[in-house]
Amino acid sequence: MDEALKDMPEILYKYRDFKNDFHQRLLFNQELYFTSASKFNDPFDASLPYKYKEDQLTEANIFLKYYSVLKREHPKWGESEIHEAAYQAQRKGLMKDDIQQERFNENINKDINNTFGIVSLSETPNDILMWSHYANSHTGFCVGLDSKFISQNFNPVISLHQIICQNEIPRIDLFEDPIIYFIKILCTKSKCWEYEKEFRLVYRDFVNKSLDITEWAIKEVYLGAKMPHLEKQALIKKLIAQYSSVKVFECSLSKSNFAVDLMRVA
Repeated sequence: MDEALKDMPEILYKYRDFKNDFHQRLLFNQELYFTSASKFNDPFDASLPYKYKEDQLTEANIFLKYYSVLKREHPKWGESEIHEAAYQAQRKGLMKDDIQQERFNENINKDINNTFGIVSLSETPNDILMWSHYANSHTGFCVGLDSKFISQNFNPVISLHQIICQNEIPRIDLFEDPIIYFIKILCTKSKCWEYEKEFRLVYRDFVNKSLDITEWAIKEVYLGAKMPHLEKQALIKKLIAQYSSVKVFECSLSKSNFAVDLMRVA
């Protein structure tokens, strides 16, 4: 984790809807909510087909795969018992059966949705589309979170991963650690989502739960360009009173190009 964080942005951003009381809890209660991937708007998100690389699906490799799995899952079995069970499993040809693979995919996706809590973040606080999609058309707010503080100060450690955007769905190495591939499933998206510049906090066995992160994890707050003026002024006063060191920025629509300008106001 320490090695991976070297290239991570110090601050990552969460866009929120100010009209949503639940979203306000991040700002006023310092609660970070880890959702299930099943609630994301991308239909491929964390639902990629669990498909092995075709060139690895030889009879010998399939036997070795079953052998290693059975040996791990049944430590009290003898060698002959494991060998026979692996041979019988290999003969059934389930790894090449489309119907069986579809059922396997359904179970894998269900396990992922029930196991991994996720927070989606962005490395930028001033993307027009992000403000439009996730902050109620620029009327909401955006919170800058200390990425290292969040990923290093909780036990078990929350893992932080950058989203990889590509055109092809990744395939599994037959002998790859399943946890590594689960992370690939959680953190690989189509290139059409590249503009989000997304990173993800992943917390195992913490689905649909909130984490108390304390005010020190919140470094910056951005107020949407279309947030009503009186609402914005009241929020600025509340933030100054509640936080000792948070930086507050006001967003505005650029007069010269299609961009969001930022100005610090507190």
